[in-house]
Amino acid sequence: MTGLTPIQHSLVDALSTLMLFTALLIVELKRLDSSIRCYVAQASLLVAIFVTLGFRYPWFFWWSASATVTKVVLAPKVMMWALRKARYVAELEEPLIPTPLSIASIITIYVVSAILAYRISLSSHALAMIGVPPLATAIALILVGLFAVTTRRNALKQVLGIVMFENGSHVMLACAAFYVPETVEIGIATDAIVMVAIMSVLAYLMARIRGDMDVSKLVALRY
Repeated sequence: MTGLTPIQHSLVDALSTLMLFTALLIVELKRLDSSIRCYVAQASLLVAIFVTLGFRYPWFFWWSASATVTKVVLAPKVMMWALRKARYVAELEEPLIPTPLSIASIITIYVVSAILAYRISLSSHALAMIGVPPLATAIALILVGLFAVTTRRNALKQVLGIVMFENGSHVMLACAAFYVPETVEIGIATDAIVMVAIMSVLAYLMARIRGDMDVSKLVALRY
């Protein structure tokens, strides 16, 4: 990326790549508290990217502070609160697809994202400045987030899928427009803490009333 030292550039590449490992764990771990902790790790890696960019573009320090409060602290606390209130430890609802196929699908998403990122970087000078790893991570997190929302029945897993989607969009936004101060305003404004709070409360209510968090059974509410 223009303006970053080689060390900073390599650090952004490494941090963004590590986010992919956390995404796989968030989706596949059965214990919901472990998935939430992996989300905290992913959010912390995102904050570290903002801090790295902040040493060259100081406005990113504001975004790192906002993301620390909302993504690393508040959102996980709300989700953990929902789990404690519901006394709900593990993901009891079976995913729509078996675990081996799910893992294979996520790995396929990573490979496709890397290929897309490489091709995009060749065709776009602006996106070429990002580098392939951050761009591939952004694409992959968006797709894995959508994958989690569509293949998981558990409401909190779907919440985690949505916030992963958001993390991917933030990586894309930060790396594609790192030289634009308004990027920070957009990023802070789109933090999903309110959405996470509302959906986590709904997940808790589902567990308290129905005994599970299987969203496929929500049709029963019409009766």
